[in-house]
Amino acid sequence: MEKLSVNRIAAWNKQTNQAGFGWIFTGHGFTTAVEGSSSQDYVDSPLVAEAMAMRLALIKAATLEIKTLWMSSDNRTLIRAINGDMQAKEIRGIVHDILDISSVFVSISFSFVSRDFNKEADASAKLSLRRRSVLNP
Repeated sequence: MEKLSVNRIAAWNKQTNQAGFGWIFTGHGFTTAVEGSSSQDYVDSPLVAEAMAMRLALIKAATLEIKTLWMSSDNRTLIRAINGDMQAKEIRGIVHDILDISSVFVSISFSFVSRDFNKEADASAKLSLRRRSVLNP
């Protein structure tokens, strides 16, 4: 069974506390990548934004009825919190959501990946944040 690779990332604006999220699904029989983006107001930190992006990407994968996933993030703190290697009070609730959503998948893994290997998702997140800033200055 082929795993679906999900690259996702968040961009955060400190002045406005807005976050943009982007994700790209590749593999699992997709002939082309499946992309998505979103944005959110009142996000407290880059770590919270990253955790929210992970949760959104997992929800999307679940709606696509994907069974096997490889989730990557360029945020070591988030990956360590999800994998149970540390606790991060700031994202405890979101990590709990991520773990709950993860239970619908047959196989799922979470790993760190350098931002250099996540450029498309990074561009998508930044574009989502820019659009949000223009629409809601």
